[in-house]
Amino acid sequence: MIEIGKKIEKLRIENNESICQASKAIGVNKQKYQRVVDGKTDISVSLLKKILLHYNVSFSLFFEDVDVSGSNNPLKQFFFEGKGKLLTLITAITMIVYIVSLLIGSISNFFNAVNNVTNINSQQAKVELVDIKIEDAVGSDDNDYRFPLIDIKLRNTGREMAYLYKVEVSMLDYFVMSETESGNMYLPTPASDNYDILLTDDSLQSYGISQVLPGNDVDRFTLSFAISNQFALCYFNMKLYYNESSYIEFEPMVIPVVTFRDLKGTYIGGDNLDALNGNYEALCRFNGYKAIKSKYFLKLYQLYETAKANNFDIF
Repeated sequence: MIEIGKKIEKLRIENNESICQASKAIGVNKQKYQRVVDGKTDISVSLLKKILLHYNVSFSLFFEDVDVSGSNNPLKQFFFEGKGKLLTLITAITMIVYIVSLLIGSISNFFNAVNNVTNINSQQAKVELVDIKIEDAVGSDDNDYRFPLIDIKLRNTGREMAYLYKVEVSMLDYFVMSETESGNMYLPTPASDNYDILLTDDSLQSYGISQVLPGNDVDRFTLSFAISNQFALCYFNMKLYYNESSYIEFEPMVIPVVTFRDLKGTYIGGDNLDALNGNYEALCRFNGYKAIKSKYFLKLYQLYETAKANNFDIF
């Protein structure tokens, strides 16, 4: 209390007041004022407030260099009694409101970031497969010979344009059908006018294409498959690349692929039992794959199944 009394006395002196003037201003007699400044009596919070109000000094400024650890210190009383409790409550509520506002701001920023990512993703090109169909190398009348086609329908659900630039084929199994009779018949055919894919038995093959698919639009194109000098069964899957490294992947497919040099050879009839049995075993293996199979393949497989049951006599 002596330290507080000295601070009050210092304020009186700085304001050029006598003890009489000071005690009168705060509403106490000279004796009590003197006991307060001498630290010989406790000072109430209300009296201290009057003194500080008289000298226009705030609590924080008055106590900034005063030890407040004493049990009867007015500052301690102020914070733990009467209006001090209200001030503490208001301070706590203010802190809670501040923390809640920070949390709300963080949550808002998080959802704004999510919305921004969503908007960006909705604008980027995203190509999806609508439908895929294999058009066989041989027509319904067995005389319409041409290369097998894969008819692809795509949809771009993004807003940006998609540039299709590469077809990648992963060859999973490859079998060259054996000719079963000498004296082959050849029917030359002109080259296809779409994207020509010349397959080999390499495990990974890439072919360039150039196709533009506008945003929020659909497109359709075909791929023609052929091989250089054989008639082969091909089991493969395929990726279609667009806009740098994005791609869509198709289901695996099983397709008999003809050579561009001959389209009609002796791969069904004939008297070479070793070749017929070899072809039949390969057809059974390819038929066991979980894949999209062309009608021509299924027809070829059924022909061999029927012929095998009759020891290939029907050929």
